[in-house]
Amino acid sequence: MWEVITSINYEELVGISVARFGISSKDFYDLTPVEFRYALECANNREEREFHTQYEVARYMGVHIWNSAGKSVKKGTVLGVKDIDVFSWEQETEQVQRIESMKMQLINIANSFKGKGLKKTERKIERKQ
Repeated sequence: MWEVITSINYEELVGISVARFGISSKDFYDLTPVEFRYALECANNREEREFHTQYEVARYMGVHIWNSAGKSVKKGTVLGVKDIDVFSWEQETEQVQRIESMKMQLINIANSFKGKGLKKTERKIERKQ
């Protein structure tokens, strides 16, 4: 998550805090390193949200301009916002399930039946490892 910076001087850190956080240099010297990191993380998140918002507004305007052009409305093919483009931050991430997690889920399902063949199911699962 954090990129390792090999060298940065103290004046650059003061400049970052004054320019990005809007605090005075005196307030910077009162910050602990952890507080500075949290402030930097917060500023990064805020700037990223603003960036996303600008792109989403441009896409929204593009959809309405396209739809109001007339040809698409007459044909009944009105575009939705995500029909033009889906941004990287909107794409769903595929979650990978680990084998141990799958095994536990199968055993829990088998235990929920508590009937005939329960031991046989557990043995089959254990053998496949």
